[in-house]
Amino acid sequence: MEPNLSPSRRAVLLGGAALLGTAAVPPAAAHAVVPRTWTTQPIPDAAPGLTISAIAAPTRRTAFAVGVEDGADGRTPVALRWRGREWRRVPVPAGTSPNLVDVAALPHARPWAIAQSSAWTDDPLVLRWAGTGWEAADAPVGEWVALDLDRFGRPWMIGGEVDDHLGPRSVLYRRDRTGWTRVLHEPLESVFTAISARTPSDVWLGGHRMLRHFDGDTWTDHTIVESGYAHWVLQIEQVSPRDVWFLTVSTHPLDLAARLVRWDGSGFTIHRVPLPSGGPGTRSAVGFLGSLTSDGRGGVWVGDNRYWTLRHFDGAEWSVADVPGQGGNLIQALTRVPHTRTVWAGGRLPHTLRFA
Repeated sequence: MEPNLSPSRRAVLLGGAALLGTAAVPPAAAHAVVPRTWTTQPIPDAAPGLTISAIAAPTRRTAFAVGVEDGADGRTPVALRWRGREWRRVPVPAGTSPNLVDVAALPHARPWAIAQSSAWTDDPLVLRWAGTGWEAADAPVGEWVALDLDRFGRPWMIGGEVDDHLGPRSVLYRRDRTGWTRVLHEPLESVFTAISARTPSDVWLGGHRMLRHFDGDTWTDHTIVESGYAHWVLQIEQVSPRDVWFLTVSTHPLDLAARLVRWDGSGFTIHRVPLPSGGPGTRSAVGFLGSLTSDGRGGVWVGDNRYWTLRHFDGAEWSVADVPGQGGNLIQALTRVPHTRTVWAGGRLPHTLRFA
């Protein structure tokens, strides 16, 4: 959620007429703001198959990215750190699963990351930042899908685990000073796919045909229904308690187009995500999980890993972003630097993108 931007955001406009060899600059000729644009930020030694799965940017000058790429011995994990000028690779613990899928960070808290494995394993799957690289963190054994940090820097993560008596289960864990606590433990059909923990008493959990809110004591079920079919919640972006966005797909078998749904504290407003052609379609315009982040001005950016486009919704209208290499960008990760309009994007690219 953060970076530093391009060197020059402003341009000086010289105006007025030259008089007696002196250039007069009227008061109106002030510094004009240079329009914000998307620029590329190279990833060092990018290997074939490089995919950035998630980015976290707690400040303008600091960001973390994780993903996977092809190495000499197969798939290898990718971990990057931004220090205001460029991306640098950072080490991960030996044996870490190559498929790093999520990272979360706050300005005042230690970053956390998770990996996925193709099999149940005791290898490191949950990592925390150790200052110069990642270290393995004690964690339950499971398959992790997503994580978030609440305002106190405490990680919440969702995924699946195997119960000795009940078999595979969908689970939500929260960590505090005493360790990990299992908050939810449900049949695997629940399929938790998205978590957003603004505070310990303002947590949203989404999944297949389900959406829940936690107020610190009680879970409240919500349902996003359209034409009689519940939505599958893929991504959640909380701006405030009364401004929450969800990226979803309908579970209607003939209408899998993506939706952007907004919660205003009392109800939902549904907006269909347009296909690049603007025409109707029956396939999701975001691939499986897609990506979503606030623009800092009341709208959101939406990335997809199917149609190679990055789109913006200002609250009323959609537009396609003017991104370098448009048509070659599979965007799978989006995040905004807190309290700014700066946005990072990543995906199946040899670089990241930054809007600043």
